[in-house]
Amino acid sequence: MNALEVKEVTKIYGSGHTAVEALKDVSLTLGNGEFLALLGPSGSGKTTLLSIIGALLTATAGTVQIRETEVTGLRKKEQTRFRANEIGFVFQGFNLVPFLTAKENLTIMGSFSKKLDRKEITKRADQLLDELGLAERAANRPEELSGGERQRVAIGRALMNDPCLILVDEPT
Repeated sequence: MNALEVKEVTKIYGSGHTAVEALKDVSLTLGNGEFLALLGPSGSGKTTLLSIIGALLTATAGTVQIRETEVTGLRKKEQTRFRANEIGFVFQGFNLVPFLTAKENLTIMGSFSKKLDRKEITKRADQLLDELGLAERAANRPEELSGGERQRVAIGRALMNDPCLILVDEPT
């Protein structure tokens, strides 16, 4: 069983003479434990593809399967639950909740999943913050953190629920 299979994914924005084909028949397979980097110029569809793989955006055509689950076949509520449990995201703009502390940004992600109870969520957040060198910054809000620290909080958030797939947009 592969970690990820993308088959003939196409994404078209708009319609008629204003239609833009962001992706056309993209296929790829990623085995368990493998790492894949998508390279290309700005506007080439990398973020669109990641958003479709992560069930944040719907493909015009094609399928995405993560392990044994065909994500493109799930209803919206099922996609939301699947994302919370099985996909970790590190977004280009971090997307941290500004009024939550670094630790709270991790624990809120843990609360979206049903994998851990409250005590385990707190323990996992503390462990990740320590591993990421942020234990002493756990009580700080995003505005009080450097760009690199915010990125590490975003990485911790992505790892919080021990996902089977981690998607990172513009990691550097």
